[in-house]
Amino acid sequence: MAVSPLRYAGSMHRRAPVAFLGCWLACSACSSQPDEPAPEPQPGHCSVHEVALSDGSCLFAGMTPEDCAAGFVHDGALGCEPVLPVEACPFGQLAAVGETICREVAPCGDGTWGDIPVEASTQHVDGGYPGGDSDGSSARPWTTIGAGVAAAAPGAIIAVAEGSYVEDVSIAGKAVRLWGRCPSLVEVVGTGQQPAAILITTAAPGTEVRNLAITGAGAGVAQTDSVDVVLEALWIHDLGFRGVVVQATQAPTRVRLAGSLVERNQEMGVYLAGGQITIESCVVRDTATYPPDVTGHGYGYGIGIHDHPITGDRAEALIRSCVVEWNHDQGVLVAGSDVTIEASVIRDTQPDDYGGFGQGVSIIDGRFAAQRANVTLRGCVVERNQKGGVLIGGSDVVIEATTIRHSQPNAQGAYGGGVAVQDDPATGHRGMLTLVRSVVQQNHRTGLFVGGSDAVVESSLVRDTLPTPAGFFGDGVTVVNRGETGSEGNLVMRDSRIEHNSRAGLAVFGANAALAGSAVSCNAFELTTDVALGLPATLQDDGGNVCGCPQPDDSCHAVSPGLEPPEPL
Repeated sequence: MAVSPLRYAGSMHRRAPVAFLGCWLACSACSSQPDEPAPEPQPGHCSVHEVALSDGSCLFAGMTPEDCAAGFVHDGALGCEPVLPVEACPFGQLAAVGETICREVAPCGDGTWGDIPVEASTQHVDGGYPGGDSDGSSARPWTTIGAGVAAAAPGAIIAVAEGSYVEDVSIAGKAVRLWGRCPSLVEVVGTGQQPAAILITTAAPGTEVRNLAITGAGAGVAQTDSVDVVLEALWIHDLGFRGVVVQATQAPTRVRLAGSLVERNQEMGVYLAGGQITIESCVVRDTATYPPDVTGHGYGYGIGIHDHPITGDRAEALIRSCVVEWNHDQGVLVAGSDVTIEASVIRDTQPDDYGGFGQGVSIIDGRFAAQRANVTLRGCVVERNQKGGVLIGGSDVVIEATTIRHSQPNAQGAYGGGVAVQDDPATGHRGMLTLVRSVVQQNHRTGLFVGGSDAVVESSLVRDTLPTPAGFFGDGVTVVNRGETGSEGNLVMRDSRIEHNSRAGLAVFGANAALAGSAVSCNAFELTTDVALGLPATLQDDGGNVCGCPQPDDSCHAVSPGLEPPEPL
Protein backbone atom coordinates (compact mmCIF):
# COMPACT_ATOMS: atom_id res chain seq x y z
CA MET A 1 0.00 0.00 0.00
CA ALA A 2 1.34 3.43 -0.93
CA VAL A 3 2.30 5.66 1.99
CA SER A 4 2.06 9.44 2.01
CA PRO A 5 4.74 11.40 3.84
CA LEU A 6 2.03 13.25 5.75
CA ARG A 7 0.52 11.56 8.81
CA TYR A 8 -2.39 12.65 10.99
CA ALA A 9 -3.82 11.19 14.15
CA GLY A 10 -7.34 11.87 15.37
CA SER A 11 -7.91 14.53 12.72
CA MET A 12 -10.77 15.41 10.35
CA HIS A 13 -10.16 15.82 6.63
CA ARG A 14 -11.94 17.53 3.77
CA ARG A 15 -12.07 15.80 0.42
CA ALA A 16 -9.28 16.32 -2.05
CA PRO A 17 -10.42 15.38 -5.59
CA VAL A 18 -9.27 11.90 -6.54
CA ALA A 19 -6.21 11.92 -4.31
CA PHE A 20 -4.89 10.34 -1.17
CA LEU A 21 -6.06 12.12 1.94
CA GLY A 22 -2.88 12.83 3.87
CA CYS A 23 -2.85 9.29 5.22
CA TRP A 24 -5.95 9.46 7.32
CA LEU A 25 -5.60 6.79 9.94
CA ALA A 26 -1.88 6.60 9.19
CA CYS A 27 -0.73 6.99 12.79
CA SER A 28 -3.43 5.20 14.69
CA ALA A 29 -1.00 3.82 17.27
CA CYS A 30 1.09 6.97 17.85
CA SER A 31 2.22 7.63 21.42
CA SER A 32 3.38 10.81 23.14
CA GLN A 33 6.79 10.14 21.51
CA PRO A 34 5.98 10.31 17.78
CA ASP A 35 9.29 8.71 16.71
CA GLU A 36 8.66 5.56 18.74
CA PRO A 37 7.45 2.77 16.44
CA ALA A 38 4.24 0.89 17.25
CA PRO A 39 4.77 -2.63 18.60
CA GLU A 40 4.75 -5.31 15.95
CA PRO A 41 2.16 -8.09 16.38
CA GLN A 42 3.82 -11.43 17.00
CA PRO A 43 3.35 -14.09 14.31
CA GLY A 44 0.86 -16.69 15.40
CA HIS A 45 -0.24 -14.55 18.31
CA CYS A 46 -3.87 -14.37 17.11
CA SER A 47 -6.23 -17.22 16.25
CA VAL A 48 -7.38 -17.95 12.71
CA HIS A 49 -10.60 -15.98 13.36
CA GLU A 50 -8.82 -12.92 14.74
CA VAL A 51 -6.86 -10.06 13.22
CA ALA A 52 -3.67 -8.67 14.75
CA LEU A 53 -3.90 -4.93 15.40
CA SER A 54 -1.04 -2.45 15.46
CA ASP A 55 -0.92 -2.39 19.26
CA GLY A 56 -0.34 -6.14 19.42
CA SER A 57 -3.88 -7.01 20.49
CA CYS A 58 -6.14 -9.45 18.61
CA LEU A 59 -9.43 -8.31 17.09
CA PHE A 60 -12.39 -10.69 17.10
CA ALA A 61 -15.53 -9.40 15.42
CA GLY A 62 -18.71 -11.44 15.35
CA MET A 63 -20.33 -13.92 17.70
CA THR A 64 -18.90 -16.27 20.30
CA PRO A 65 -20.66 -19.50 21.33
CA GLU A 66 -22.05 -17.62 24.34
CA ASP A 67 -23.88 -15.28 21.95
CA CYS A 68 -25.89 -18.09 20.35
CA ALA A 69 -29.55 -18.02 21.30
CA ALA A 70 -31.59 -21.08 22.25
CA GLY A 71 -32.08 -23.22 19.15
CA PHE A 72 -28.87 -21.93 17.50
CA VAL A 73 -25.37 -23.44 17.40
CA HIS A 74 -22.04 -21.75 16.81
CA ASP A 75 -20.55 -22.28 13.35
CA GLY A 76 -17.04 -22.62 14.72
CA ALA A 77 -16.04 -19.29 13.22
CA LEU A 78 -17.87 -15.99 13.65
CA GLY A 79 -21.61 -16.70 13.69
CA CYS A 80 -24.54 -18.72 15.02
CA GLU A 81 -26.65 -21.01 12.84
CA PRO A 82 -30.29 -21.95 13.47
CA VAL A 83 -31.11 -25.59 14.11
CA LEU A 84 -33.79 -26.46 11.53
CA PRO A 85 -34.53 -29.24 9.04
CA VAL A 86 -32.47 -29.14 5.85
CA GLU A 87 -35.55 -29.47 3.63
CA ALA A 88 -38.64 -27.27 3.77
CA CYS A 89 -41.52 -28.69 5.79
CA PRO A 90 -44.58 -29.85 3.83
CA PHE A 91 -47.97 -28.22 4.03
CA GLY A 92 -49.52 -28.71 7.47
CA GLN A 93 -46.23 -29.45 9.23
CA LEU A 94 -43.74 -27.20 11.02
CA ALA A 95 -40.41 -27.14 12.78
CA ALA A 96 -39.79 -24.33 15.23
CA VAL A 97 -36.27 -23.03 15.80
CA GLY A 98 -34.27 -25.77 17.52
CA GLU A 99 -36.12 -28.67 15.88
CA THR A 100 -34.53 -30.83 13.20
CA ILE A 101 -37.58 -32.80 12.04
CA CYS A 102 -40.83 -31.55 10.54
CA ARG A 103 -43.88 -32.56 12.57
CA GLU A 104 -47.61 -32.14 12.93
CA VAL A 105 -48.68 -29.07 14.86
CA ALA A 106 -49.91 -31.23 17.77
CA PRO A 107 -50.39 -34.97 18.42
CA CYS A 108 -53.88 -36.39 18.24
CA GLY A 109 -53.81 -38.82 21.14
CA ASP A 110 -56.19 -41.75 21.36
CA GLY A 111 -59.96 -41.98 21.54
CA THR A 112 -62.63 -39.49 20.61
CA TRP A 113 -61.22 -36.68 22.73
CA GLY A 114 -57.52 -37.51 22.53
CA ASP A 115 -55.49 -35.89 25.29
CA ILE A 116 -57.93 -33.11 26.11
CA PRO A 117 -58.24 -32.71 29.89
CA VAL A 118 -61.62 -33.74 31.25
CA GLU A 119 -63.08 -31.79 34.16
CA ALA A 120 -66.48 -31.82 35.80
CA SER A 121 -67.53 -28.74 33.83
CA THR A 122 -66.19 -29.90 30.45
CA GLN A 123 -68.57 -29.48 27.53
CA HIS A 124 -68.13 -32.03 24.74
CA VAL A 125 -68.67 -31.39 21.02
CA ASP A 126 -68.84 -34.01 18.28
CA GLY A 127 -70.23 -33.01 14.92
CA GLY A 128 -70.80 -36.65 14.05
CA TYR A 129 -73.16 -37.35 16.97
CA PRO A 130 -76.59 -38.25 15.53
CA GLY A 131 -78.68 -38.45 18.69
CA GLY A 132 -80.59 -35.13 18.76
CA ASP A 133 -80.55 -35.19 22.56
CA SER A 134 -77.28 -33.34 23.23
CA ASP A 135 -76.47 -32.18 26.73
CA GLY A 136 -72.69 -31.61 26.47
CA SER A 137 -71.67 -34.87 28.10
CA SER A 138 -69.26 -37.26 26.41
CA ALA A 139 -72.18 -39.63 25.81
CA ARG A 140 -74.46 -36.93 24.35
CA PRO A 141 -72.18 -34.18 23.00
CA TRP A 142 -73.18 -30.98 21.31
CA THR A 143 -72.91 -31.04 17.53
CA THR A 144 -71.67 -27.46 17.08
CA ILE A 145 -68.92 -25.54 18.81
CA GLY A 146 -71.24 -22.59 19.23
CA ALA A 147 -73.60 -24.71 21.32
CA GLY A 148 -70.70 -25.82 23.49
CA VAL A 149 -69.56 -22.23 24.04
CA ALA A 150 -73.08 -21.13 24.94
CA ALA A 151 -73.46 -23.93 27.50
CA ALA A 152 -70.02 -23.61 29.06
CA ALA A 153 -69.55 -22.12 32.50
CA PRO A 154 -66.82 -19.45 32.83
CA GLY A 155 -63.42 -21.12 32.59
CA ALA A 156 -64.80 -24.44 31.34
CA ILE A 157 -63.14 -26.62 28.70
CA ILE A 158 -64.99 -27.21 25.44
CA ALA A 159 -63.61 -30.51 24.08
CA VAL A 160 -64.03 -30.86 20.32
CA ALA A 161 -63.91 -34.24 18.57
CA GLU A 162 -62.78 -34.97 15.02
CA GLY A 163 -64.73 -33.12 12.36
CA SER A 164 -65.03 -30.12 10.10
CA TYR A 165 -67.18 -27.48 11.81
CA VAL A 166 -68.55 -24.96 9.34
CA GLU A 167 -69.54 -22.13 11.63
CA ASP A 168 -68.41 -18.83 13.08
CA VAL A 169 -67.54 -19.04 16.78
CA SER A 170 -67.95 -16.03 19.06
CA ILE A 171 -66.53 -15.85 22.59
CA ALA A 172 -67.52 -12.84 24.71
CA GLY A 173 -68.58 -12.09 28.26
CA LYS A 174 -66.76 -15.06 29.78
CA ALA A 175 -63.54 -17.00 29.44
CA VAL A 176 -63.67 -20.48 27.98
CA ARG A 177 -61.04 -23.02 26.95
CA LEU A 178 -61.75 -24.25 23.43
CA TRP A 179 -59.71 -27.40 22.87
CA GLY A 180 -59.69 -29.65 19.81
CA ARG A 181 -58.39 -33.21 19.63
CA CYS A 182 -55.66 -32.08 17.17
CA PRO A 183 -55.36 -29.69 14.21
CA SER A 184 -55.06 -32.47 11.62
CA LEU A 185 -58.49 -33.86 12.62
CA VAL A 186 -60.46 -30.86 13.89
CA GLU A 187 -61.08 -27.73 11.85
CA VAL A 188 -63.25 -24.67 12.17
CA VAL A 189 -64.32 -23.34 8.77
CA GLY A 190 -65.46 -19.74 9.00
CA THR A 191 -68.33 -18.61 6.82
CA GLY A 192 -67.21 -14.99 6.50
CA GLN A 193 -70.37 -13.70 8.20
CA GLN A 194 -68.39 -12.27 11.16
CA PRO A 195 -64.92 -10.68 11.23
CA ALA A 196 -63.19 -14.01 11.88
CA ALA A 197 -63.91 -17.71 12.14
CA ILE A 198 -63.19 -17.44 15.88
CA LEU A 199 -63.93 -14.03 17.40
CA ILE A 200 -62.83 -13.26 20.97
CA THR A 201 -64.06 -9.91 22.24
CA THR A 202 -64.86 -8.08 25.46
CA ALA A 203 -64.86 -9.53 28.98
CA ALA A 204 -63.27 -12.83 28.01
CA PRO A 205 -59.91 -12.61 29.83
CA GLY A 206 -58.01 -15.88 30.04
CA THR A 207 -59.74 -17.48 27.08
CA GLU A 208 -57.76 -20.29 25.46
CA VAL A 209 -58.01 -21.81 21.98
CA ARG A 210 -55.87 -24.94 21.43
CA ASN A 211 -55.28 -27.83 19.04
CA LEU A 212 -57.51 -26.73 16.17
CA ALA A 213 -57.20 -25.98 12.50
CA ILE A 214 -58.86 -22.75 11.36
CA THR A 215 -59.71 -21.91 7.77
CA GLY A 216 -62.52 -20.28 5.82
CA ALA A 217 -63.66 -17.25 3.89
CA GLY A 218 -62.57 -14.41 6.17
CA ALA A 219 -59.94 -13.98 8.87
CA GLY A 220 -58.92 -16.83 11.17
CA VAL A 221 -58.82 -15.64 14.80
CA ALA A 222 -59.63 -12.07 15.84
CA GLN A 223 -59.15 -10.91 19.40
CA THR A 224 -59.90 -7.56 20.98
CA ASP A 225 -60.44 -6.01 24.41
CA SER A 226 -59.51 -9.04 26.52
CA VAL A 227 -56.23 -9.89 28.24
CA ASP A 228 -54.29 -13.11 28.86
CA VAL A 229 -55.77 -14.85 25.85
CA VAL A 230 -53.84 -17.97 24.75
CA LEU A 231 -53.79 -19.29 21.18
CA GLU A 232 -51.71 -22.47 21.13
CA ALA A 233 -51.02 -25.37 18.76
CA LEU A 234 -53.22 -23.97 16.01
CA TRP A 235 -53.00 -24.58 12.27
CA ILE A 236 -54.32 -21.37 10.73
CA HIS A 237 -54.33 -21.73 6.97
CA ASP A 238 -55.83 -20.94 3.58
CA LEU A 239 -58.01 -18.11 4.80
CA GLY A 240 -59.53 -15.44 2.61
CA PHE A 241 -57.98 -12.74 4.78
CA ARG A 242 -55.58 -12.42 7.73
CA GLY A 243 -54.60 -15.37 9.88
CA VAL A 244 -54.54 -13.76 13.33
CA VAL A 245 -55.88 -10.27 14.09
CA VAL A 246 -55.28 -8.58 17.45
CA GLN A 247 -56.52 -5.03 17.95
CA ALA A 248 -57.29 -3.04 21.07
CA THR A 249 -60.40 -0.91 20.72
CA GLN A 250 -61.87 -0.01 24.11
CA ALA A 251 -59.92 -2.04 26.67
CA PRO A 252 -56.45 -3.55 27.21
CA THR A 253 -55.72 -6.40 24.82
CA ARG A 254 -53.06 -9.03 25.34
CA VAL A 255 -52.56 -12.40 23.65
CA ARG A 256 -50.00 -15.20 23.45
CA LEU A 257 -49.67 -17.14 20.19
CA ALA A 258 -47.53 -20.25 20.67
CA GLY A 259 -46.55 -23.44 18.88
CA SER A 260 -48.70 -22.63 15.88
CA LEU A 261 -48.45 -22.82 12.09
CA VAL A 262 -49.85 -19.84 10.20
CA GLU A 263 -49.64 -20.46 6.47
CA ARG A 264 -51.17 -19.61 3.09
CA ASN A 265 -53.34 -16.80 4.36
CA GLN A 266 -53.85 -13.42 2.68
CA GLU A 267 -52.53 -9.91 3.40
CA MET A 268 -50.99 -10.70 6.82
CA GLY A 269 -50.25 -13.89 8.68
CA VAL A 270 -50.37 -12.10 12.05
CA TYR A 271 -51.59 -8.52 12.54
CA LEU A 272 -51.35 -6.40 15.71
CA ALA A 273 -52.68 -2.83 16.03
CA GLY A 274 -52.19 -1.45 19.53
CA GLY A 275 -52.36 -4.01 22.32
CA GLN A 276 -49.75 -6.63 23.18
CA ILE A 277 -48.76 -9.97 21.70
CA THR A 278 -46.19 -12.67 22.36
CA ILE A 279 -45.47 -14.94 19.38
CA GLU A 280 -43.42 -17.94 20.42
CA SER A 281 -42.21 -21.09 18.63
CA CYS A 282 -44.42 -20.39 15.63
CA VAL A 283 -43.99 -20.63 11.88
CA VAL A 284 -45.56 -17.92 9.72
CA ARG A 285 -45.16 -18.59 6.01
CA ASP A 286 -46.50 -18.27 2.50
CA THR A 287 -48.77 -15.29 3.13
CA ALA A 288 -50.29 -14.36 -0.22
CA THR A 289 -50.71 -10.88 -1.62
CA TYR A 290 -54.15 -9.46 -0.95
CA PRO A 291 -55.82 -7.44 -3.73
CA PRO A 292 -54.62 -3.81 -3.76
CA ASP A 293 -56.09 -1.24 -1.41
CA VAL A 294 -57.02 2.31 -2.48
CA THR A 295 -53.32 3.14 -2.76
CA GLY A 296 -52.92 0.46 -5.38
CA HIS A 297 -50.66 -1.59 -3.12
CA GLY A 298 -51.31 -5.15 -2.08
CA TYR A 299 -49.69 -6.80 0.93
CA GLY A 300 -48.66 -10.26 1.94
CA TYR A 301 -46.83 -9.61 5.21
CA GLY A 302 -45.78 -12.39 7.51
CA ILE A 303 -46.20 -10.31 10.67
CA GLY A 304 -47.45 -6.70 10.72
CA ILE A 305 -47.29 -4.66 13.94
CA HIS A 306 -48.22 -1.01 14.14
CA ASP A 307 -49.81 1.74 16.18
CA HIS A 308 -53.56 1.82 16.56
CA PRO A 309 -55.32 3.40 13.55
CA ILE A 310 -57.69 5.48 15.69
CA THR A 311 -55.95 6.18 19.00
CA GLY A 312 -52.35 6.01 17.79
CA ASP A 313 -51.51 3.83 20.80
CA ARG A 314 -48.28 1.89 20.40
CA ALA A 315 -48.32 -1.87 20.04
CA GLU A 316 -45.97 -4.08 22.05
CA ALA A 317 -44.70 -7.44 20.84
CA LEU A 318 -42.21 -10.18 21.62
CA ILE A 319 -41.36 -12.58 18.79
CA ARG A 320 -39.26 -15.50 19.99
CA SER A 321 -38.01 -18.75 18.39
CA CYS A 322 -40.09 -18.28 15.27
CA VAL A 323 -39.57 -18.92 11.56
CA VAL A 324 -41.05 -16.27 9.25
CA GLU A 325 -40.56 -17.33 5.64
CA TRP A 326 -41.78 -17.09 2.08
CA ASN A 327 -44.10 -14.19 2.73
CA HIS A 328 -44.62 -11.27 0.36
CA ASP A 329 -43.56 -7.62 0.57
CA GLN A 330 -42.51 -7.80 4.25
CA GLY A 331 -41.42 -10.62 6.49
CA VAL A 332 -41.93 -8.50 9.62
CA LEU A 333 -43.13 -4.88 9.56
CA VAL A 334 -43.01 -2.73 12.70
CA ALA A 335 -44.42 0.80 12.64
CA GLY A 336 -44.45 3.17 15.62
CA SER A 337 -44.36 0.33 18.15
CA ASP A 338 -42.12 -1.48 20.64
CA VAL A 339 -40.93 -4.92 19.56
CA THR A 340 -38.28 -7.46 20.54
CA ILE A 341 -37.41 -10.23 18.09
CA GLU A 342 -35.28 -13.00 19.56
CA ALA A 343 -33.84 -16.31 18.35
CA SER A 344 -35.83 -16.20 15.14
CA VAL A 345 -35.26 -16.74 11.42
CA ILE A 346 -36.74 -14.33 8.87
CA ARG A 347 -36.04 -15.45 5.34
CA ASP A 348 -37.03 -15.74 1.70
CA THR A 349 -39.42 -12.78 1.65
CA GLN A 350 -40.63 -12.23 -1.92
CA PRO A 351 -41.95 -9.15 -3.74
CA ASP A 352 -45.72 -8.82 -3.72
CA ASP A 353 -47.73 -9.50 -6.86
CA TYR A 354 -47.45 -5.83 -7.83
CA GLY A 355 -43.66 -5.60 -7.68
CA GLY A 356 -43.30 -4.09 -4.21
CA PHE A 357 -40.46 -4.73 -1.80
CA GLY A 358 -39.50 -8.18 -0.50
CA GLN A 359 -37.95 -6.88 2.71
CA GLY A 360 -36.99 -9.18 5.58
CA VAL A 361 -37.65 -6.69 8.40
CA SER A 362 -38.88 -3.10 8.06
CA ILE A 363 -38.94 -0.77 11.07
CA ILE A 364 -40.52 2.62 10.45
CA ASP A 365 -42.33 5.56 12.02
CA GLY A 366 -45.93 5.09 13.11
CA ARG A 367 -48.53 4.76 10.40
CA PHE A 368 -51.11 6.76 12.31
CA ALA A 369 -49.04 8.82 14.74
CA ALA A 370 -45.66 10.44 14.12
CA GLN A 371 -43.81 8.29 16.65
CA ARG A 372 -40.62 6.30 16.38
CA ALA A 373 -40.55 2.53 16.47
CA ASN A 374 -38.26 0.95 19.05
CA VAL A 375 -37.01 -2.52 18.12
CA THR A 376 -34.40 -4.97 19.37
CA LEU A 377 -33.32 -7.78 17.04
CA ARG A 378 -31.28 -10.28 19.05
CA GLY A 379 -29.83 -13.68 18.21
CA CYS A 380 -31.53 -13.94 14.81
CA VAL A 381 -30.78 -14.80 11.20
CA VAL A 382 -32.23 -12.62 8.44
CA GLU A 383 -31.43 -14.17 5.08
CA ARG A 384 -32.28 -14.53 1.39
CA ASN A 385 -34.85 -11.76 1.31
CA GLN A 386 -35.59 -10.43 -2.12
CA LYS A 387 -35.00 -6.70 -1.71
CA GLY A 388 -33.13 -6.29 1.56
CA GLY A 389 -32.46 -7.61 5.02
CA VAL A 390 -33.32 -4.92 7.59
CA LEU A 391 -34.68 -1.46 6.71
CA ILE A 392 -34.89 1.24 9.42
CA GLY A 393 -36.68 4.53 8.80
CA GLY A 394 -36.77 7.26 11.45
CA SER A 395 -36.70 4.75 14.31
CA ASP A 396 -34.48 3.31 17.05
CA VAL A 397 -33.07 -0.17 16.52
CA VAL A 398 -30.57 -2.41 18.30
CA ILE A 399 -29.27 -5.41 16.35
CA GLU A 400 -27.27 -7.79 18.53
CA ALA A 401 -25.63 -11.16 17.78
CA THR A 402 -27.53 -11.40 14.50
CA THR A 403 -26.56 -12.49 10.99
CA ILE A 404 -27.94 -10.60 7.98
CA ARG A 405 -26.92 -12.32 4.76
CA HIS A 406 -27.64 -13.27 1.16
CA SER A 407 -30.12 -10.46 0.47
CA GLN A 408 -31.02 -10.54 -3.20
CA PRO A 409 -31.75 -7.79 -5.74
CA ASN A 410 -35.36 -7.43 -6.84
CA ALA A 411 -36.74 -8.43 -10.24
CA GLN A 412 -35.37 -5.21 -11.73
CA GLY A 413 -31.89 -6.10 -10.50
CA ALA A 414 -31.81 -3.32 -7.87
CA TYR A 415 -31.21 -3.18 -4.14
CA GLY A 416 -30.40 -6.34 -2.19
CA GLY A 417 -28.69 -4.56 0.73
CA GLY A 418 -28.04 -6.01 4.16
CA VAL A 419 -28.96 -3.27 6.67
CA ALA A 420 -30.15 0.25 5.82
CA VAL A 421 -30.85 3.03 8.34
CA GLN A 422 -32.19 6.33 7.04
CA ASP A 423 -34.24 9.30 8.07
CA ASP A 424 -37.96 9.67 7.38
CA PRO A 425 -38.63 12.70 5.15
CA ALA A 426 -42.28 12.81 6.24
CA THR A 427 -41.56 13.21 9.97
CA GLY A 428 -37.99 14.49 9.92
CA HIS A 429 -36.99 11.74 12.33
CA ARG A 430 -33.45 10.44 12.02
CA GLY A 431 -32.87 6.72 12.25
CA MET A 432 -30.65 5.37 15.02
CA LEU A 433 -28.96 1.97 14.72
CA THR A 434 -26.75 0.16 17.20
CA LEU A 435 -25.18 -2.93 15.61
CA VAL A 436 -23.27 -5.14 18.05
CA ARG A 437 -21.50 -8.50 17.65
CA SER A 438 -23.23 -9.15 14.35
CA VAL A 439 -22.31 -10.39 10.88
CA VAL A 440 -23.48 -8.70 7.67
CA GLN A 441 -22.29 -10.76 4.73
CA GLN A 442 -22.84 -11.65 1.09
CA ASN A 443 -25.47 -9.03 0.43
CA HIS A 444 -25.73 -6.83 -2.66
CA ARG A 445 -25.21 -3.13 -3.30
CA THR A 446 -24.34 -2.15 0.29
CA GLY A 447 -23.78 -4.24 3.37
CA LEU A 448 -24.62 -1.39 5.76
CA PHE A 449 -26.16 1.85 4.47
CA VAL A 450 -26.38 4.92 6.74
CA GLY A 451 -28.34 7.74 5.12
CA GLY A 452 -29.13 10.95 7.01
CA SER A 453 -29.08 9.00 10.24
CA ASP A 454 -26.83 7.75 13.02
CA ALA A 455 -25.20 4.35 13.47
CA VAL A 456 -22.88 2.86 16.08
CA VAL A 457 -21.22 -0.41 15.09
CA GLU A 458 -19.23 -2.48 17.58
CA SER A 459 -17.48 -5.85 17.30
CA SER A 460 -19.20 -6.63 14.02
CA LEU A 461 -18.15 -7.96 10.63
CA VAL A 462 -19.23 -6.62 7.23
CA ARG A 463 -17.91 -8.63 4.30
CA ASP A 464 -18.35 -10.04 0.80
CA THR A 465 -20.82 -7.42 -0.46
CA LEU A 466 -21.51 -7.85 -4.17
CA PRO A 467 -22.67 -5.44 -6.86
CA THR A 468 -26.15 -5.81 -8.31
CA PRO A 469 -26.53 -7.53 -11.68
CA ALA A 470 -26.38 -4.05 -13.25
CA GLY A 471 -22.98 -3.55 -11.66
CA PHE A 472 -23.95 -1.03 -9.00
CA PHE A 473 -21.74 -0.69 -5.97
CA GLY A 474 -20.68 -3.56 -3.74
CA ASP A 475 -19.72 -1.39 -0.75
CA GLY A 476 -19.31 -2.84 2.70
CA VAL A 477 -20.37 0.28 4.64
CA THR A 478 -21.75 3.45 3.06
CA VAL A 479 -22.46 6.71 4.91
CA VAL A 480 -24.27 9.44 2.93
CA ASN A 481 -25.84 12.85 3.23
CA ARG A 482 -29.55 12.88 2.44
CA GLY A 483 -29.99 15.82 0.10
CA GLU A 484 -33.78 15.93 0.13
CA THR A 485 -33.85 16.28 3.92
CA GLY A 486 -30.48 17.95 4.56
CA SER A 487 -29.63 15.26 7.09
CA GLU A 488 -26.02 14.15 7.44
CA GLY A 489 -25.11 10.56 7.99
CA ASN A 490 -22.99 9.76 11.04
CA LEU A 491 -21.15 6.51 11.74
CA VAL A 492 -19.04 5.43 14.70
CA MET A 493 -17.40 2.04 14.18
CA ARG A 494 -15.31 0.28 16.81
CA ASP A 495 -13.54 -3.08 17.08
CA SER A 496 -14.98 -4.26 13.79
CA ARG A 497 -13.89 -5.73 10.46
CA ILE A 498 -14.75 -4.70 6.90
CA GLU A 499 -13.37 -7.10 4.32
CA HIS A 500 -13.63 -8.58 0.84
CA ASN A 501 -16.29 -6.16 -0.44
CA SER A 502 -16.38 -5.64 -4.19
CA ARG A 503 -16.05 -1.85 -4.27
CA ALA A 504 -15.31 0.16 -1.12
CA GLY A 505 -14.84 -1.13 2.38
CA LEU A 506 -16.03 2.13 3.96
CA ALA A 507 -17.39 4.83 1.61
CA VAL A 508 -18.33 8.25 2.99
CA PHE A 509 -20.28 10.71 0.80
CA GLY A 510 -20.64 14.22 2.26
CA ALA A 511 -21.13 12.66 5.69
CA ASN A 512 -19.15 11.75 8.82
CA ALA A 513 -17.46 8.60 10.04
CA ALA A 514 -15.11 7.65 12.87
CA LEU A 515 -13.19 4.40 13.10
CA ALA A 516 -11.39 2.83 16.07
CA GLY A 517 -9.64 -0.48 16.68
CA SER A 518 -10.86 -1.91 13.38
CA ALA A 519 -9.47 -3.80 10.39
CA VAL A 520 -10.31 -2.90 6.79
CA SER A 521 -8.92 -5.37 4.30
CA CYS A 522 -9.08 -6.76 0.78
CA ASN A 523 -11.68 -4.35 -0.60
CA ALA A 524 -11.19 -2.72 -4.03
CA PHE A 525 -10.92 0.58 -2.11
CA GLU A 526 -10.37 0.29 1.61
CA LEU A 527 -11.58 3.80 2.57
CA THR A 528 -13.10 6.42 0.30
CA THR A 529 -14.34 9.97 0.82
CA ASP A 530 -16.27 11.93 -1.80
CA VAL A 531 -18.10 15.21 -1.90
CA ALA A 532 -21.88 14.80 -2.07
CA LEU A 533 -24.33 17.66 -2.62
CA GLY A 534 -21.48 20.10 -2.15
CA LEU A 535 -20.57 18.76 1.29
CA PRO A 536 -17.17 17.22 2.07
CA ALA A 537 -16.81 13.87 3.74
CA THR A 538 -15.05 13.75 7.10
CA LEU A 539 -13.23 10.81 8.62
CA GLN A 540 -11.93 10.63 12.15
CA ASP A 541 -9.19 8.32 13.34
CA ASP A 542 -9.83 7.17 16.89
CA GLY A 543 -6.78 4.91 16.85
CA GLY A 544 -5.81 1.27 16.54
CA ASN A 545 -6.89 0.68 12.93
CA VAL A 546 -5.17 -1.46 10.30
CA CYS A 547 -5.63 -1.96 6.56
CA GLY A 548 -4.12 -4.12 3.85
CA CYS A 549 -4.44 -7.37 1.94
CA PRO A 550 -4.11 -10.27 2.33
CA GLN A 551 -3.17 -9.37 5.91
CA PRO A 552 -4.37 -6.06 7.38
CA ASP A 553 -0.98 -5.07 8.73
CA ASP A 554 -0.52 -1.61 7.24
CA SER A 555 -1.69 1.88 8.09
CA CYS A 556 -4.90 3.09 6.46
CA HIS A 557 -5.28 5.68 3.72
CA ALA A 558 -8.45 7.24 2.35
CA VAL A 559 -8.83 8.03 -1.35
CA SER A 560 -11.34 10.15 -3.22
CA PRO A 561 -12.05 8.29 -6.45
CA GLY A 562 -15.32 10.06 -7.32
CA LEU A 563 -17.57 7.08 -6.66
CA GLU A 564 -21.32 7.26 -7.17
CA PRO A 565 -23.28 7.24 -3.89
CA PRO A 566 -26.20 4.85 -3.43
CA GLU A 567 -29.68 6.31 -3.30
CA PRO A 568 -31.92 5.71 -0.24
CA LEU A 569 -34.45 2.91 -0.29
